[in-house]
Amino acid sequence: EARVGRLGCDTCANRLYVRGTPNPLTGGNDWYHGYVFQYVRLGYYLIYKQVGGSPVLIQDWTGSSAIIQGDNFNVLKVVANGPSLFFYIND
Repeated sequence: EARVGRLGCDTCANRLYVRGTPNPLTGGNDWYHGYVFQYVRLGYYLIYKQVGGSPVLIQDWTGSSAIIQGDNFNVLKVVANGPSLFFYIND
């Protein structure tokens, strides 16, 4: 769980990485392996898995009323239960 926010950039994502390894980083400075849960200030979130440095889409950009838009903080939370991951925003 992390409380994250960003000022001024509507399309820049705030990310939470889980179950992954950061080394080596990809050319875009993403983790090489792991799950990525991110949102943008405009109220959209995305979930994908990095596999060998390549993204595999789990949930495409989706609008959510749970995201507090603009210059505000949001809490991203991932709960792991065995092989399953559950993703939450402000819950």
